[in-house]
Amino acid sequence: MIWFVCGVILFFGVHMLPLVPVLRQGVVAQLGELPYRGLFALVSIVGLALIVVGYGQMGVETLWFVPIWAWTLPQPLMMVASILLVSAYMPGNVRRLTRHPMLWAVVVWGVAHLLVTGHLAAVFLFGVFAAYAATAMVALNLRGLEYQQAPRSWLWDGLNVAIGLVLYFLIVRIHAWAGVPVA
Repeated sequence: MIWFVCGVILFFGVHMLPLVPVLRQGVVAQLGELPYRGLFALVSIVGLALIVVGYGQMGVETLWFVPIWAWTLPQPLMMVASILLVSAYMPGNVRRLTRHPMLWAVVVWGVAHLLVTGHLAAVFLFGVFAAYAATAMVALNLRGLEYQQAPRSWLWDGLNVAIGLVLYFLIVRIHAWAGVPVA
């Protein structure tokens, strides 16, 4: 569990910097913009790797038993999460509805996985990510981030949906390859 906790501290510690502009500006002033970005990426990757290794080493302590009906929910939720994730990085109208499509994708991803995993390690993993994303949205909203105002062509939205669904099916294949159950 120590690797998992260290990974969470590293990954989310570095991700808290952008939420507090004064801290981020101080680090950028010390390092410069490009070294900051490089260090941010490196610490994020190391943190994520430690989370994965630590999660794999954690025991399966069951907190609750997942009801059969819950297994019908993750697939549509993960499709939505995949589309939101793609929409965060491509033009489209999703940003007219939410300022944070990537963070919403993380919340939906976390909730979808919590619905079908009733063990302690999963609650830590998916709960921490979903809680961070929700906290980040609140922090960014308090800073007054604007909604996208100009409408985009609906063709972009169609492309976002298509790429999001391709991403979803790739993730399903990776789950199968890794031997992780998919609903």
